Amino acid sequence: MGAYLLAGQTFDTVIDGGGDGISCDHVAVSVLISAVQCGQADVGSAGGETRPDGLLDNNDFIAFITLFFAADPRADVGRAGGEGGSDGTFDNNDFIAFITDFFNGCP
Repeated sequence: MGAYLLAGQTFDTVIDGGGDGISCDHVAVSVLISAVQCGQADVGSAGGETRPDGLLDNNDFIAFITLFFAADPRADVGRAGGEGGSDGTFDNNDFIAFITDFFNGCP
């Protein structure tokens, strides 16, 4: 059995020992699916929404640009020389650090 779920959805099932003549020897399991963060460049989801989704794709670029021009601290990811880290300034170093993180991929 396979199931495709989105973050925030719940998967409920019962695990049953069965076949041993003992009734009620099953365990109910409920699993909440959470998105896996995919590094600092994972800032966007479908439609360019500004939230991580566990993927690195075009939505991350759209979300990063939105965050950058809104002076959102999540876009302050670069320091002098394009090194990673926050420096309180929104400039080209943030773009360089974001692009570096993006192409480094998911850990």
